[in-house]
Amino acid sequence: MSGPLGPPSDPPSDPPSARPSLRSRAGGLSYLFTETSVGDDEYDDDGYGEPLSTTNFDDLALTYGGGVGVLVTLHRGWTDEGRPTAVSLDARVRYPAGGEATYLGRGDVTRYRDGTIGVDPRRSRTDLVAPHLGLAFTF
Repeated sequence: MSGPLGPPSDPPSDPPSARPSLRSRAGGLSYLFTETSVGDDEYDDDGYGEPLSTTNFDDLALTYGGGVGVLVTLHRGWTDEGRPTAVSLDARVRYPAGGEATYLGRGDVTRYRDGTIGVDPRRSRTDLVAPHLGLAFTF
């Protein structure tokens, strides 16, 4: 295997361009729920083996937030019909800040010997940081 070492002899005719973005979110809802299921993971169409499930706890929280990102053009071209095409790298981070919600986490549901179930719900903010990395195609 062999290849050249050093910078290319001809610089690209169309260098990558970067387009920053800033996003805001005035409001929304987050729905949190805890579901318990018992049964076989594999079931057929006639219903045999279908798991039984129940929602133990659920809550809604208001959300707001924003995000930042950059769209970097990696390649540009033209179709045979004269339309522009492009391949771009899309990198973003969203921060949906959320209100408080009540929910159940791991270990918050207790099954007692007499068959009863006890719950110990948690309450906290529902903030989240959501990174995003992908490719965008224009054609």
